[in-house]
Amino acid sequence: MPAVRLVLTSHTSPVVCTGSEIAGQVICHYVSTTDVRSIKVWLVGKEKIEWRQGKTTIKDSNKFLNLLTCVYEQGQPPRIEFPFTFRLPHDYPSSFEDEYGKVTYKLKVVVDKKWSLDDKLKHRLTVLSPIDLNRLPYLQTPVAWRGQKGMFFFCCDPGTIDLAVKLDKRSFVPGEVLTVQIQCDNMSKTNVLSFVVKLKRKITFKKVSSWGNSERTSVLEVARAHVSSGVGAHGSTIRTTFLRVPTNVEIPNFCRCLMLEQSWILSTTAILSGFSFNLKVRGAISPGHVPYTEGGTSQNADAVNSAFTSGDTSTQRDEEDPPPPYSECV
Repeated sequence: MPAVRLVLTSHTSPVVCTGSEIAGQVICHYVSTTDVRSIKVWLVGKEKIEWRQGKTTIKDSNKFLNLLTCVYEQGQPPRIEFPFTFRLPHDYPSSFEDEYGKVTYKLKVVVDKKWSLDDKLKHRLTVLSPIDLNRLPYLQTPVAWRGQKGMFFFCCDPGTIDLAVKLDKRSFVPGEVLTVQIQCDNMSKTNVLSFVVKLKRKITFKKVSSWGNSERTSVLEVARAHVSSGVGAHGSTIRTTFLRVPTNVEIPNFCRCLMLEQSWILSTTAILSGFSFNLKVRGAISPGHVPYTEGGTSQNADAVNSAFTSGDTSTQRDEEDPPPPYSECV
């Protein structure tokens, strides 16, 4: 049996939600505590990036959360169990892991001993940080993007193709169906064969230390819709298509992060005939976890935490068990 163990008492698994309480016990199995000067527990949140660039390894890190509590100091009555409590603040990043970077949380225990090496223990956590769209009511307004392409022909009237894309709001949640309206005015001699609508997630990893700048991006296509009917030369059309966002799509929350940021891009491409380059219109939309309700009532942390982790029936885990990834918790 290890000399030091950590057990969570507030959760049945190492999955917690921002705004919730994290309570547990440090359990020590020492013959005597006379040589123990102190027992301290940290709650640490950290973002880290790393990748290879040629023969050089680019890496950087930032500690955005560092809470400390001392559960035992020399002179106190000896005991075996040392309780601790942390309140995980609101509006902090969610756990995340990718090829180029990650956001991690952990509980760290250090037993400071007089005449021997300190005993240290780390216990990893998976943190959910739901984005509540009720706190962002401005995202419920309609949005539109427009693009134009000039068609050039030798000794001919070039003509133009205008493409406009409209959404009834600029936000979405997993499982939602987006209604995309496409309006195309083709004043050229080129046929528009079809339209392709894509939703992509782009995550940028940036090194922000003073001794250099570098970045990497990770792009994931989340959903796609195809409109097979286009519009001929000198014609106009309005098409409506539906884009379903998968229920299992991972939507991280990078608030307070300096090195990781995300953007969600809705792109609509008009596929042109012949050797013409296609016309593409892009626009940014915002994801969420908690859908907007009329009146904008925001849910509290306990309600959101219960909703996100209600399906978890796992038992208590000790410090050797890795927490589940974020993608399995949502």
